[in-house]
Amino acid sequence: MVNHHQEIVHYLALSFSHDLNAYQLTEELTKLNEKLKLTESLLESKNLEIKKINDEKKAALATQFAVVVTLRRVYAAQKDDDTPPIEAILAPLEVEFKLARQEALVFPVQIAKLQDDNKALDRLTKSKEATLSYAMYF
Repeated sequence: MVNHHQEIVHYLALSFSHDLNAYQLTEELTKLNEKLKLTESLLESKNLEIKKINDEKKAALATQFAVVVTLRRVYAAQKDDDTPPIEAILAPLEVEFKLARQEALVFPVQIAKLQDDNKALDRLTKSKEATLSYAMYF
C-alpha cells in the first residue's frame, strides 16, 4: 500500500511538473507572439519609409529633368535679343538643380540603411518564428 501511495505521489508530481512546463512554454509563446507582432509592425513601417523615399527620389529626378528641359528652352530662346541675360535665368535654376542633385545623392544612402534595417528585421522575425515553432513542438 505504501508503494502505491509513493507511486501516486510520484505521478502527481510528474503531472504537476508537466503542467508547469506547459504553462511556462505558453507564457513564453505569448511573449514571443507579441514581440513578433511588434517586429512585423516595425517592418511594415520601414517598408513604408522606403516607399516614401523612393517616391521622393522619383520626384527629385522629375525636377532634375524639368530643369534640363528648361535649360534647353533657355538656350534655344537665347537667340532672341529681347531675352534677359542668361545668368539671371540660370542662377535660380542652378540652385534648384543643385538641391535636386543633393537630394538624389542622399536617397541611396537612406534606402541602403533602411534595407539593412529591413534585412535585420527579417532575420529577427525568422528567428522568432523558428523559436515559436520549436516551442510549439515541445
